[in-house]
Amino acid sequence: MAETPKEPVAPFLEMVGMAMSGDPVMLRNLIGTLGSFSVRLLVAAAIFGLTLWAANRLSRAVERGVGRMHRHQPADQTLATFMGALARYLVIAIGLIAVLQQLGVQATSVIAVLGAASLAIGLALQGTLGNVAAGVMILLLRPYRVGDRVELNGRQGTVQSMDLFNTKLLD
Repeated sequence: MAETPKEPVAPFLEMVGMAMSGDPVMLRNLIGTLGSFSVRLLVAAAIFGLTLWAANRLSRAVERGVGRMHRHQPADQTLATFMGALARYLVIAIGLIAVLQQLGVQATSVIAVLGAASLAIGLALQGTLGNVAAGVMILLLRPYRVGDRVELNGRQGTVQSMDLFNTKLLD
């Protein structure tokens, strides 16, 4: 008769039970396992802290870089903030994958799940992402500025404000 498969936690719990019963070999193995895991946990915490520090530092550097990108006229603050946040989240995602790998999670499976999720989100938000890309292009290329008199989609007005998602006109 085939034996039913045990849960992944069962061998660890059996080791704890045998160690608590006084088996010196199991107690030594348990202490070794807990010691190596605590070291992995400390390294993972250090990686996470370094990731957060690097993400904030890179975000500020990207914001300053985008601000200096246009020599004659400064770039819009919305674009600089957007690009800084994009850099921050990218670094945090890479750091979290490194932390999970340090804790024993297979990074390839995490990357595959993230890839599939981003594809699904991209397809679901196809129109919205196109509008965000158009907003970034408007902020980068600056075909018009705040205070200009423009005609957009048959409506005329003075540009009151611009951001990533919309342009406000005053009739």
